[in-house]
Amino acid sequence: MGGYSKTPQFKEYLAGHKRRVKAEEKFLAARKREALEKAKQLAKELPLLFPLRRIYLFGSLANGHSLSPVPSR
Repeated sequence: MGGYSKTPQFKEYLAGHKRRVKAEEKFLAARKREALEKAKQLAKELPLLFPLRRIYLFGSLANGHSLSPVPSR
């Protein structure tokens, strides 16, 4: 492996990268919790508006895939 990985600049870069990854994971976990709560609330409200027998959750929350960060504009 190259000598760059042992420099202070690399260690600083790596520490910053790990902080950003951790912050993004925390953000995405919060988004997932919020989305699931909204889905549960909708599941309670929909039968009041429509004659329903079942409500299915589908998409990334249902199949365990992670949410993507919202693209910045």
